[in-house]
Amino acid sequence: MKYMQVSGNTRNPGLCSDDACPCGYPGATIPRGQGYIYVSEEVVDFRKDCLTEAEAQLKIQRLSRNMGAMIFAGSGVFAPILVCEQGARKRGLDLEVAAADARYWWETGLVPLRPTPPAGAARTNAPARQSAVEDKKWWQFWK
Repeated sequence: MKYMQVSGNTRNPGLCSDDACPCGYPGATIPRGQGYIYVSEEVVDFRKDCLTEAEAQLKIQRLSRNMGAMIFAGSGVFAPILVCEQGARKRGLDLEVAAADARYWWETGLVPLRPTPPAGAARTNAPARQSAVEDKKWWQFWK
């Protein structure tokens, strides 16, 4: 499985960054190591060729330059978002997978490059993380 770099994992605590969440602004407080990660199809499509944040910024700049306009996007378009349980339930996410992704992100700053599955989705027997990936630091993925 491929992973993308997502900053913010050094904050303590985190905040729910789901604009559609009923927890409101500035978002519910999420203790370090907890919460849920939401990865949309749009994020996967955008980040499939820019796994680091630096590559994503360059892609945004290139798109902006090619369009001749500034690009503005809501949360969850260019990067995954950390959400509270209320937001995760409202989006209908598989809470176990989204929580595991959040724990891994808090530890490593990496998020799987795949959409967060909906609740009740069939799961494969494949391991959540490949052992070779677990042994690498984030900067080793792009060498």
